[in-house]
Amino acid sequence: YKPGPSPKSIVIIGGSFASISLARRLCHSLPSGYKVVLVEKNTHFHYPFVFPRYSVVKGHERKAFIPYDEIVFSGRKGIPDGIFERRCSAVSEVARDSVKLDSGDVIDFEFLAIATGTSSPRPSKLVSQDKHGACEELRGLQEQIGDAESIAVVGGGAVGVELVTDIKGWYPDKDVTLVHSRNRLLHTYGARLHDRVMEEMEKLGITVRLGQRPQVQLGNDVKTGEHATLAFSSGQVDSFGLVVSYF
Repeated sequence: YKPGPSPKSIVIIGGSFASISLARRLCHSLPSGYKVVLVEKNTHFHYPFVFPRYSVVKGHERKAFIPYDEIVFSGRKGIPDGIFERRCSAVSEVARDSVKLDSGDVIDFEFLAIATGTSSPRPSKLVSQDKHGACEELRGLQEQIGDAESIAVVGGGAVGVELVTDIKGWYPDKDVTLVHSRNRLLHTYGARLHDRVMEEMEKLGITVRLGQRPQVQLGNDVKTGEHATLAFSSGQVDSFGLVVSYF
């Protein structure tokens, strides 16, 4: 690969796992005359699999955010100079052969890939676009969880299961409840995993309510879920110091 004065761009919108994988492959396979341009509004790559734990355990939140250049080039010897460019911006407009950034810059492309990831509620996904702000979001969740005497998590998927077990493991005296709409936790993985998870939750002292889809009635602070109630179809209404909902 030999860098040229005006290489054609392959633009990747989004900084997801898919976009990182694509950028790595392209950096190892593009011929001369092309380059990869990764456009992502966040300053750092967000590693969401640790967000639930770092919402509970203090002092590790900074580890969840990684510079994009380090990810693309990590363990990847032989990536030539000039083949990769990173633009920290959101895309405001996509045309037939160009993208317009929020800054007003226009990038012409030969090929375009859109890999913006998924959308999910906190703590699986954070709002802040810079590392400092994202760390503050996680610290805010840590404070909320630490201050609440009773906590309910609505949604018994992987994130909900991890969050309640981390909370109860870190704060064994808290009243922790997991509510799930189906009759089996982690239903896409089979019954044996559900049985094992239920055994561990019973040991930890977590209350599990299956087959329930309650109405979440938020308190004064609708953004944080503090001092909220869950209204069940049976007519029962339970109050919690904090409610985190995943549906």
